[in-house]
Amino acid sequence: MRYVLQYREVVEALLRFCLPDNLCNVIDMDTLQISDDSFVDERLQEHLSDICYTAKINSEQTLRLTLLFEHKSEQPDTPLMAQLQRYVSNIWASDLRQRKALSLVLPIVLYHGNMALKKETPKSLFPKAPEVFLCYLPTFDYILLDVRQIPDWKLDALGFQLLRMILKVLKYARDEDYVAKHWEKIVIFAPAINPAEKQILVATVLYMNFTSKAFNSKIIDMTHKAESAESTGFKPYLLELYEEGMEKGMEKGMEKGMEKGMEKGMMLLIKNFLESNPDWTDNQIASAFKVESALVAKARSQKGQK
Repeated sequence: MRYVLQYREVVEALLRFCLPDNLCNVIDMDTLQISDDSFVDERLQEHLSDICYTAKINSEQTLRLTLLFEHKSEQPDTPLMAQLQRYVSNIWASDLRQRKALSLVLPIVLYHGNMALKKETPKSLFPKAPEVFLCYLPTFDYILLDVRQIPDWKLDALGFQLLRMILKVLKYARDEDYVAKHWEKIVIFAPAINPAEKQILVATVLYMNFTSKAFNSKIIDMTHKAESAESTGFKPYLLELYEEGMEKGMEKGMEKGMEKGMEKGMMLLIKNFLESNPDWTDNQIASAFKVESALVAKARSQKGQK
């Protein structure tokens, strides 16, 4: 997602898809541009990896809007509002240091975990607190796009073909049964119109290959068929995209992202194990899980154990 959200056309289509009309109508889409700034500090690194865009607001006074795109593939292990609030505070602190007017910030959470994600409110965060206290808590709204809860008919109605593919990939990439039966409905097979679109297709094919065993088997099967048909010059476009990504080394960037996700998943697994087995040493756990002892020590320190 960090890769495909670098493309302004994808982001504009995503905004038009997920934002209510009253927000879309006041954002000057012609001024939409990606920002090189990042406001993720050390505390947020475990939770957020931001993509920022800026745009102007259609109003009598031109206002700058910062769009924060946060991508999550699993349920947050700490309150999402706390993460987003810290992020907004970092943006404002940067504005103040540079003597700028405070930025309007619109947080957008793109989520595709297995379990539905509910939006947080002060009441959900403090269910036992008396109502009289809730008005004193910092609160704000954010856009939540839970991809797995979007019905297919709504995705199929998307006019921008690339965004339709991206969202379907996020929705179904880890559903092995669906991929095995309907993989041709997920990835676009028509040749890309321009180089940027082609690179998005390449990244998508590689992502599917790394994420789905069923899709990976299709690639292997295609490879065998292409080898047997080399004399005819036949090669499926999907296989061409895959090979291009491999040749350019794009898979290394994808692997880095996958490794980070796998490490995060292993950290969660070890934390859960420590709850039931706090007496196990780091070396014992590292041996059982076949990981480095440093990773176990990191998981233990985050749980506050010694």
